[in-house]
Amino acid sequence: MNGLLGIIILGLLSACASTAPVATLDNEPPATRQQIAKRQAALSQTRQMQPGPTEHYDVAVIGGACAPKVPAKFAVTACVDDKPCNGAGFRLADGSIVCACFEVRGGCDADSFCHARSRQCTKRPDDKYHVQ
Repeated sequence: MNGLLGIIILGLLSACASTAPVATLDNEPPATRQQIAKRQAALSQTRQMQPGPTEHYDVAVIGGACAPKVPAKFAVTACVDDKPCNGAGFRLADGSIVCACFEVRGGCDADSFCHARSRQCTKRPDDKYHVQ
């Protein structure tokens, strides 16, 4: 009985081994240094990022004792010149520090907050337990 089982197993294994060969693809030759440099130059021309107007600011102040408390994720508040600011204190080119929410000079109004991710004033959430 063991001999018969061995013959069956050998027959099955030989049937599996005789499957058709898988087609293979030719390998490409490796790229030369000149080809790599040419490709990188082409990609660098298409992937240029220019800073927007908000990136020209230098953030000087975030937070502080008089900063407004906002129950929202990504809220940016500051205390600029001992006054609450719905935004951050940005240092301008002349060295002065102003309250601004990125492009909104003076910060956001009382019913909104400066959202760090969207970089704009966003309406305050009504429900402080389920903030966005």
